[in-house]
Parts: sequence; C-alpha cells; structure tokens
Amino acid sequence: MKKLSINQDVLKIAALLLMTVDHVGMFFSSSLCAQTCRLIGRASYPLFAYLLMMNLAKYQIFDKYLKRLGFFGIITFFLCIPIQFIFKVPVTFNILLGFWLVVAALCFYHKIEKLKCNKFLQLLLFSPLFILCAVAAIPFAYNFLGFLFCFCLYFYFLKKTPDWLILSLLLSYLINFDFCGPIISLLVTAFLLLGIQIKSKPRLLHHWWFFYVYYPAHIVVLALIAYFL
Repeated sequence: MKKLSINQDVLKIAALLLMTVDHVGMFFSSSLCAQTCRLIGRASYPLFAYLLMMNLAKYQIFDKYLKRLGFFGIITFFLCIPIQFIFKVPVTFNILLGFWLVVAALCFYHKIEKLKCNKFLQLLLFSPLFILCAVAAIPFAYNFLGFLFCFCLYFYFLKKTPDWLILSLLLSYLINFDFCGPIISLLVTAFLLLGIQIKSKPRLLHHWWFFYVYYPAHIVVLALIAYFL
C-alpha cells in the first residue's frame, strides 16, 4: 500500500493547533464544548512524540534537545505557577519537561552502549536511571506511560522491528483515559507509523524556536483570556 507523503512542518502545525484546542477546553471547562475540545486535543501528544522521536533517532542530537526542552520547559513551569492557583490547573501538565526526561534517558542509554562491557552490565548500569526517569515522569502530562510510549517509538524508528511497533501502538492506547481518548490516540499513532512517510523539505517554518516559544506563550494567552472573560 502506498503511503501518504506529508511535510514534517504540516504535522508540527497540526500538533500545535490540536494542543491549543485541548487547552481551550482545559481553561474554559465550564463551556459546553469543553469536553469536545479536550477529546480532539488527545491527538496532539502522539503527533509531538512521533516527530520528536523520529528526529532524535535519525539525527542523534541529544544535547540540542536537552537544552531546548529543558530551557523552555522550566520557563513554562514557572509561568504556570500563578496559573495553577487561579485556575486550579496543575503545573505538571507541562509536556516539555516530560519529553526532557525521555531524551535524558535515551542519551544515557547511548553513552552506556558505547562502553566496552557486556550487555548484562550495560543493562545494570542503565536500569536505575531509566526507572528514575520513568518515576520522575509520573507527575507530568501523560505520566510514566507517556514516557514509555516515547521510548518505544524511539526504538521503533531505530530498529524498525514489529515488537517495538506493537508496544508503541499498545501504549498509545493506554496513555489516554478520557472517553474515546484511547481510540483517538491509537488511530493517530497507527496512521503515523503505518500510513505516512515524512518529507522534511521544503520547510514551511524556518525558525526552530517558534514551536518552543509557542508552548508557554499560548498557555499564558489562554489564561489571560479566561481570567478577564
């Protein structure tokens, strides 16, 4: 079956729009369409995870992602502290810090992999940090299941084996608990992994920082609108 060819930036923009719809539902929870917004927004996380893990597996640029995700994740965290008290929205819904934990664990995995020791010893060295990162991900958006989902996606892109594909699809179903949310997440992930091929060019947006700045910026804007309405 011929796969659909999609520009990478189109998926990024789609993920941003879906995430915005999701957060509209979060800040305007009393609205009649809030639940619908939140349900539509369930498609955003698989998109973000897919794009991040695909590029990470392809280019192996861990340091760059650690710096960017960490910097903008911390900014978002502190911007959200007053929002938490006003709207009772948990600061830990921040997905950037959740992704940072995934990248940190994968970066350490590859450092361990380069050591001249047997596989069992490598596993012993990697396991404590993996468990620590998975536990640290629990308070953040999509908790440790989102962490495992990203981890499996990464190794699917790296190895292209059926076992990682199956695990990715299974976890995509488990990361959402809303009504119909698991089905939406599973269908989006299956479409991404099985139905499309990515075009990296031509670039529609030439500034990498746009996607990182948008995350904290849209939260602040939505919070201000909700506060004054």
